[in-house]
Amino acid sequence: MKAAIDSLSRYQALELGSRKIRVNSIALGAIETDFGGGAVRDISDLNKFLASETALGRVGLPDDIGSVVTNV
Repeated sequence: MKAAIDSLSRYQALELGSRKIRVNSIALGAIETDFGGGAVRDISDLNKFLASETALGRVGLPDDIGSVVTNV
């Protein structure tokens, strides 16, 4: 899904850039929220696995993305 969104965003940026229209996308990884029943937050083994797959070694928190979203 992320690759499709990235591809669509790049295509739209190329098509709309000449009209000074910017295109942005945000592709989030695992975030500790209530989404999905809070599984990332509440299931320790899942949280540890997802954290091991990230560069920072942890899953994201809602506060990690808030300022990014408001500035886009």
